[in-house]
Amino acid sequence: MDSLSGVTMAPYAKEGECELRITARAETRAAALALCDPVVEQVRAILGDRVYGVDVSSLEEVVVRGLQQRHLTIAFAESCTGGLVAARITSVSGSSEAFKFGAVTYCNEAKNKILGVKKETLDSFGAVSAETAAEMAAGVRKIMNAEIGVSVTGLAGPNGGEGKPVGLVYVAVNSDNYSEVTENHFSGDRISVRNQAADKALELALRAAKKLGE
Repeated sequence: MDSLSGVTMAPYAKEGECELRITARAETRAAALALCDPVVEQVRAILGDRVYGVDVSSLEEVVVRGLQQRHLTIAFAESCTGGLVAARITSVSGSSEAFKFGAVTYCNEAKNKILGVKKETLDSFGAVSAETAAEMAAGVRKIMNAEIGVSVTGLAGPNGGEGKPVGLVYVAVNSDNYSEVTENHFSGDRISVRNQAADKALELALRAAKKLGE
């Protein structure tokens, strides 16, 4: 990176993400920014979609602003995160323009009766499965007529279940242009697993918003 001359970069590790601080010294603020800008662009070119924003306060802020800019709405169905994703979204001012609904469907009966997850799916694959996550995301999107539906189901610990390990979390997104289910193996205690799962849900929500805006 030739543009790094006179510019410093410092990583700050956070749970589930890393903040990269880029600074430069110059006689004026404008001159310092002019030194930083090409380095920022080089970093973004290298990391691609892993960079969710520049000079932003949080991932949830980026998601909300992205939805607002594209006039999109979103709904969440959560199990192991217990409403954490919805809480993070609604902590952002103006989120009511995009956020339609959040359901904590902790038990199988709620997944079936509220979200429309098939009993056969729950019986065959279990609550913590790619199949259930996919039906949760599609179901919450359908019942709220939202452009994007996102779901989370997994085992946050400290005990496992269904013969599956702690930290196994499926996160799914459903939209017209982009639908995906991710299998994740998070580490750490119950709080850490839940936070990482929420991060993943917001990441998929942002990806869906971008694809719908293409």
